[in-house]
Order: sequence, then C-alpha cells, then structure tokens
Amino acid sequence: MAYTYNKGSFDDLLDQFETTKKWLEQHGVVISDSRVQKYYQDVRLLVEAVQLGTTAEVASRERFLPMLNSVHEVQQFNLIWQGLNSCPKTKHFTARLKKVLQGSLMPGDERPEDSSHLGRDFGFELSIASIFKRAHYNWDPTSISDVFLSDGPLRIRIECKRPTSRFSVDSSVQKGMRQLKKTLRPSLNLDATYGLLAISVDKAVIPKDKIVLEAADLPSVSKLLDADLYQFTNDYRASWEGRSSRRIIGIILFIQAVSIIKSRNAPASVMYLHLVPLVTPSKLAYTVFEDIDRRISAVINNSGAGLTGR
Repeated sequence: MAYTYNKGSFDDLLDQFETTKKWLEQHGVVISDSRVQKYYQDVRLLVEAVQLGTTAEVASRERFLPMLNSVHEVQQFNLIWQGLNSCPKTKHFTARLKKVLQGSLMPGDERPEDSSHLGRDFGFELSIASIFKRAHYNWDPTSISDVFLSDGPLRIRIECKRPTSRFSVDSSVQKGMRQLKKTLRPSLNLDATYGLLAISVDKAVIPKDKIVLEAADLPSVSKLLDADLYQFTNDYRASWEGRSSRRIIGIILFIQAVSIIKSRNAPASVMYLHLVPLVTPSKLAYTVFEDIDRRISAVINNSGAGLTGR
C-alpha cells in the first residue's frame, strides 16, 4: 500500500494551483464558469484569513465542510498537473480536461442517474493517468480505454470506476471487467497487453454523512485506511476474481479524501493507493504486475513537494 498526505500550507496549495490554472488556460480550459472557480475563491479566502487571523470566521460551522472540500478539489487538480503538465496540447487532451470541470459543487450532491458525477469521474481517470505518467509510462489520451499506457512493448489498459456507495460496487466491477475484456481481445492487442481495474472507493469506504476522516495523528490515518481497505478487499474480492481473465492482472484501490489531523489542527488531503493482484496463468503477467506495483508505490510514497509517504 502507498500513502501520502499534503502537509503544505494554504499558501503552498494556492501557489501550486495558480500554476495549474495557467497550465489549464494554455490548453484552452478556463475555470471561470465552472465549479472549480468556487474552489479557487475559497482557497484564496483561506490564505487571506490565515494572514489576517480570521480563519475561524471564514471557516464557520456552516462553511466548514465546503471549505474543506475546496481544499481537497484544488489538490486533485494539482495532482493532475503534476503528472500531465508535459503533455502536448491536443484536441483530445483538451476535451478530457474540460470534462473534469463538469459536475456538482459538492461530491455529496452527485447522483448516479444524471451527469452530476461525470466531472469527478473524468478527474479520477486523469489522476490515475498522472500517477502512471510520473512512473515513466507513456500515456495516450486518444484511446477508447479510460487510461491507455505503454512502456516499450508493454501495453496497459485501465478502466476506472467510482461507485457511489457500497451498494453499487459489484455493478461497477462487473461493468469495468466487461469493458476490459472487450478492449483486451487478442485481435486488438499485442501479446504484452494487460488490463487493470481502478476503483475509487472514497464513497464506498467513507460514509456520505461523514465525508471527512478524523484522526489523532498521521499514523492513525494510515491505520484507519489500512483497516478500511482490508475490509473492502475481503468484502468484494469474489466480485472481481469471479469476472477476471488471463489478461486482467490486478485491481487498483484508490482513496483521495480530506482528513482532519488533530495533532496538526489542520486539514490534509490524503491519497491512498493499494494494488491487489489477480490470479494470473503466467510468470510474465505477475512480473508485470510486480513492476507496476513497485513503480507506482515509489511515486505515491515520494510524491514531491508538500507530500510525504510512510
């Protein structure tokens, strides 16, 4: 398992997002008429409040969770920038970036039956692409797969799912496995092509009425998420193992959430990633999985300025 948290100040977060914002604009993506503008404004207010000593007033009881969410959402856009900032401007890439701006202001307002969840769905895809890009895989934004990667002769197809609750995990796994099997057909792929199913388990692990992880210190956050993902894996292992195939080599379980660390008296954006191997018929397939696990864990555990790992 790999785990990081954002330990930087609101100033650091805002400075990074100013860079991210300029990068988005260079790709023809303007945030001014989107939900992201509100997050940007909130973080600017927090920076100003820290300088003036008025944080308690700005983050009052009724505004506390929206403010925390804004910090978290801005951090996700910064994560996307970290891995994909060197990608050339293309119509396909720009289209994907624009889609991330869609959706409801708060994740708790997303509804599975309409388009309110699509922005964060696309954001999850680009977050996964960003992490793999930082692990030195090549990413193709034009692919029909949610994330399509290459490294020499190796090809990796990833389907990304964000279940809205524990009740929708099984159907999300079923859909993702079906999509992987379709794109992994031998007639469409080289022998060295493998699949992964990435599942954002935020909503399945963290109750909707809670949305914020609370812990005394950072090791406690790690223990809490370890326990949650261990239970989640046990509960749903049969769901993905029963639908796997020889080319689907693993499951990526991903959490990106807001945590209140009592010892720091401050919010932190926590990112947690766990790769679960599937039974594969060849030593080569398992070797590929182990290499992916090693490279991705190294990225998460050494996630650059403002982040630390255990």
